[in-house]
Amino acid sequence: MTIDPETTPLLAQVTARGHHIGAADEKNFEFGLECILDHAGRLMDDGGKKPAKTARKATKASGPRTRSKAPATR
Repeated sequence: MTIDPETTPLLAQVTARGHHIGAADEKNFEFGLECILDHAGRLMDDGGKKPAKTARKATKASGPRTRSKAPATR
């Protein structure tokens, strides 16, 4: 994507300093919109139910937990 200094002088100034700007163009916008609509369609087909989360098994750390004491200051 070309940044025109006439229409977007601040963006042109920033990119001239070496910064990279991810500006959305029509193709990227359409792709993002399609992704959103596809996901919404899948949620509607599933009745709006979220997938069940799998429970994680709790694990016990090996060895006793120890805490070092800071030296007392007066």
